[in-house]
Amino acid sequence: MVKLTRNKRTTKAVSPVLAALMTIAIAITVSLIAFSWIMGYLGGTTQKTEKAIFIQGTAINTIENSLTIYIQNTGKGTVIIDSIYINDYLIKNKLDIQLTEGKTATIPINHPITSNQQLTIKITTTEGFSTQTMIKIP
Repeated sequence: MVKLTRNKRTTKAVSPVLAALMTIAIAITVSLIAFSWIMGYLGGTTQKTEKAIFIQGTAINTIENSLTIYIQNTGKGTVIIDSIYINDYLIKNKLDIQLTEGKTATIPINHPITSNQQLTIKITTTEGFSTQTMIKIP
């Protein structure tokens, strides 16, 4: 009976070398999973930011009470211009103007214009990208 209890006390579950190797294997596995997730996230985010539009300028005609907006595709791929807002009010919707890389679109807008007025122009695409500018009418 005494021999049985001595054997129980001297028996170890896992050797220290094996425990160290298992810890290293777990650390490497967790690192690879984290790396894969981060690279997948960054890859998706990078593709989203490749598309961009920019308001190149505006032309104001106070006699005809009109405004012309020049929009350029400054990103990669084709974007579709969807909506135009002036001072947070929807002016034009569902425009469906396709802009390829580097191309510029001219959009005329009939909007009441008064002197000493400040306009905030926002343009959105069907993908959800937008650009905004502010102009002051003299």
